[in-house]
Formats: sequence, C-alpha cells, structure tokens
Amino acid sequence: MNDLAAIGYIFVRDRIFRRHERLLTLTMKSDKPQHPQRRDNGRHFWREISHRESHSQTEEQAAGPVHAHPLASAAPPIIVTTDAAMAEMVSHLKHAGSFAFDSEFIGERSYEPQLCLLQTATRESVFIVDPLASMDLLPLWELIVSPKVEKIVLAGQQDFGPAVQRTNKPPANIMDLQIAAGFIHTDYPLSLVKLIAEFVGVSLGKGLTFTHLDNCPLSPVQLRYAADDVRYLPAAREAIGKRLAESGRVAWAREECAASLEDISLYQPAPETLYLRVRGRDRLGRQPLAILRELAMVRDRAAASENVPPRTLLKDEILLSMARHPIGKLEDLDRVSGLPRNVEAKYGHDFLDATVQAMALPENRWPARDASVRPATQDHIDKIYADINKVCIEQSIAPALVASRKDVARASRVIGGGKTPQPVRLLQGWRKELLNDLLKKLA
Repeated sequence: MNDLAAIGYIFVRDRIFRRHERLLTLTMKSDKPQHPQRRDNGRHFWREISHRESHSQTEEQAAGPVHAHPLASAAPPIIVTTDAAMAEMVSHLKHAGSFAFDSEFIGERSYEPQLCLLQTATRESVFIVDPLASMDLLPLWELIVSPKVEKIVLAGQQDFGPAVQRTNKPPANIMDLQIAAGFIHTDYPLSLVKLIAEFVGVSLGKGLTFTHLDNCPLSPVQLRYAADDVRYLPAAREAIGKRLAESGRVAWAREECAASLEDISLYQPAPETLYLRVRGRDRLGRQPLAILRELAMVRDRAAASENVPPRTLLKDEILLSMARHPIGKLEDLDRVSGLPRNVEAKYGHDFLDATVQAMALPENRWPARDASVRPATQDHIDKIYADINKVCIEQSIAPALVASRKDVARASRVIGGGKTPQPVRLLQGWRKELLNDLLKKLA
C-alpha cells in the first residue's frame, strides 16, 4: 500500500466510523427498547475493521520477522486442534516444568466471556490452541490448577476462569510478571510491550486490540500476534526472577501472586459480594448499600438468564440511582432514568422485591462502608501516603503496587479501632513488613 493509498484508506475508514458513531448515537437516544446484545456495536465495528486488516496483510508486512532470542522459540506456532495434539502439548509443558499462558476472549457479547484462543509457550515451542475445535480442554485446565508446574502470565486473572469453572479448583503456582516486575521496577503496571522491551530487549508490534478471533481460519497475522503474546514470557521470567533473587523479594512476589490469582473466591464470588464491583458504590450510605447489594444480585441473575454481561443488561449508574431512590411500587420504575423498558417489563418485579427486602433489613445487617475522613486526618493520610511513595522509590518498588490513598485511609481507620467492608491489605503480609515503621504513625 503506497502513501497516497494509505492516506485515502485512513480518510475513508474515519468517515465510515464517524457515520457509524452518529447512527449509533441516534439509536441509543431512541425511546425504543434496546436489545442487550446490540449495545456494543462500536466494539464490534472495530473488531471488523481490525479483522479485515489482519487478513489483508502478510505476516512480514504486519509484524516483521520474529526477533531471535536464546530463551524464545522463533519457530511458527504449533496449532492444537485435536485430543492427540493436546496430549502432546501437555506432555511438553509438564516436562518443561514452567510455561507461559495466555487466552483471548470476546467478552462483550455473553454473560460468560467467549473463549476464542489459548496460547502456551516454553523456551522451545509456542502452541496455539483452538478451544472452538472438537477436543477436550480438561488436560490443560488440570495443568493450570496443578502446583507442580509453574504458569507464567501477564495480568492473568481473567485467563483462569474456565479452568476454575471446569475443575472447581483455583489456579496454582502462578507467576504474574506484571506483579513481579512491580517489586523491581517503579512503573506499574507494565504493558506486555514495555515489559518485553525492558527485560528481554525485544520490540514487539502494537498487536491487534480488536479482531474476530472466533472466525476461522485465523490469518497468519493473527497467529503471529497471538504467538508473540507468550513467546518471550519465559525469557522475561528468567530476567525478572534473577532481579527478584538479587533483591531478596522472591517470597514477596510469590505472596502477591498467590493473593491476587490463587484464591478461588476471585473466580467464584459469593452473590452477596457482587455489589462491591459496582463502580461508584463508595458514595452511597449504608442503607442504600444494602439496597444495592440486593439489586446487584438480581441484575446478575437476569444477565445470566439473558446471556449478556451484567453491565450490558443494566448500567452501574442505573443500579446506583435505584439504590439512592428506592422504588416502592412497580409504577416507580417509570421514573428510573435509563432503565430499558424490556428489562423493566421482564424483571421489574424482581427489582421491586429486592428493594422491599433490603428496606426491611435492620441496621445491623447493612453493609459497612468507609467513613468519610476529616480534613485534618486527610492531611495526615496524604503525608503518610507521600512517605510511602518515597520509601517505594528508594527501594525500586512500584508505589502503585504497594498502596493507594484509599488503602492508607482504610489502614488509618482500622488502627483507630474502626471497621472497613473489606480486609486492609496494607496491614498484612509483605506490605506490613515493608512499611511497618510508617504504619505506626497512622495510630
């Protein structure tokens, strides 16, 4: 594609997108009920554009040659589509004792994200698994939950859901390089591109943010980018592991990976805790929080029934509005701004019953919430937070991995004899060990 053609392509693409965006805006402003599965048209649109681009270029045009590295395989990925190929891959991964793992999902169309691709890699080989093929994935899932083999991931929590669902066990022996790098590097979180450049010395391309990975066959470009997502992780693991050992922080990294990835409740949350995932809940009082807790459970059940993501069925801000201004009868739903009429018609009774039930709860059954902080106390918290950041920088640890201002405020409240709705991580484990002297000043 010459420069003039490229400019013309970008111009036409942008005009198409702007027209699509205007049509989407007009559609969303319409009073007509919206089907839940039609709300992510923008994301679908970009998947289509990226998908076409990935099939219009060769691998060399899109990504260039595979960068050689002594701890990474430059060979084309091995495609796994049969039980026999799965058995060979699992045997190889077991023998290696450690392997990189990644997965690709499409999450905007269904209640459970649709698994489209699985990637694994050792120093010798890269594998791409087609989960849509007719084969049993259980051998791989059993390896994910086995403590005998290390799994190397990058921001990997979302990758383990299917393994937990199939085995009813949590993932085990996980090394998340994004977390591990935070113990030896002040930037956090590092993206794949930055992490590989920093610790392996390889420059990766931009990758494919959106593409139709559920459409087979995948193009050479799609396969190349999928392989590069895991190809260099074993090499990065080697480099980061050496730095962790030199700094004496291997145990800290293991502890944080276990807490962040190996707790089964992360993948199977109790229904009564779903409200903790609603954005903006911190601004609610305790009784509205009790209402929100019940409404969030109704939304989740309805979303599962409709097979759509909960926030696609009903946005967080609508749940918050219903918690702040509780309904007392079905007619009150008409004044809830943004509530889709089809959701109201089908699930209105459920939301009403949940609201009435929550309103009847005694105060001692309302959820706890973080108390507001007095200005004088806030100044003290800000100073401690600044001191924590200083300690982290001096120790070459990412401050963002260690604590947020909210963490400091919660720790201050607990030290002062108060309660919080969730455990205070700043007062536990390696964080307490690192910051013990500073935390005493919160008393």
